[in-house]
Amino acid sequence: MKVYRRSEHPWTVQVGARDGTLRRILPGVHATEAGATALCRVIAKADPEAVVLGLGARWLGWRPDLPPPGRLVVASRRRLVSDLITTVDRRIPPAFQQTDGVVRFTSAEYTVVDLIPELGGEVVDDLLRTVGAGRGAQTLQLMWEAFHAMPGRRGNRLRRSILAESRDRPWSEAERKVHRILREAGLTGWRTNVSIRADGRDHVVDLVFPAERVAVEVDGWEFHQSFEAFTSDRAKSNALQVAGWTVLRITWAQIENDLLRWLRPILKARR
Repeated sequence: MKVYRRSEHPWTVQVGARDGTLRRILPGVHATEAGATALCRVIAKADPEAVVLGLGARWLGWRPDLPPPGRLVVASRRRLVSDLITTVDRRIPPAFQQTDGVVRFTSAEYTVVDLIPELGGEVVDDLLRTVGAGRGAQTLQLMWEAFHAMPGRRGNRLRRSILAESRDRPWSEAERKVHRILREAGLTGWRTNVSIRADGRDHVVDLVFPAERVAVEVDGWEFHQSFEAFTSDRAKSNALQVAGWTVLRITWAQIENDLLRWLRPILKARR
């Protein structure tokens, strides 16, 4: 993929635009492609200080497995006029910028907070699940720092609410709902995403009551779409029970009506 400035390669741009081998991305800037990767190169060439935001930053950062957005949103002091690029007048603190060697984009934590009004708590859960239990607290702290770096933004009330709700670091919307129900019910003494040694292996458990040795596993079909995953989860449950833990498995459909009526008797019996 190649990018050409008309001011630097007037003849190449003229010929390429005429025969269709080059596409105009920005005024005076043409490229041989118009996909997200090409757009990033064009943006960097037009404004080296520009920062890709939102879904584009998520794709460049921790989710390259997702399809890139068809339009990139960019923070730039220059007006990058294009049907493939939206320019916003926003200053991103250097602490929340990173680069892949081609273009600048917002850090994962800033990107998550930025996207909350669009994607809700799911985007928070996704990053927490990606970084793992060992970095969850640090990642959540950085999200709060990112939030405080964008005062006065539309959607900040929702951002604050979702971040506050994420204090126990859920990895899915189902876990987020479980945490909320436990807090509202006044149940305490539980921890989330805890590594437990059982049957010679370390197993990360969604939620545990350590004193009672009760483990709660929240089953979401989106994370168990294979026979291997299903079998692995059952093996984990068996290993935990052999090690002396009582395991309660609950699905999304059961959380609202069944979680507390099943969990409370188990906790009472283990005390």
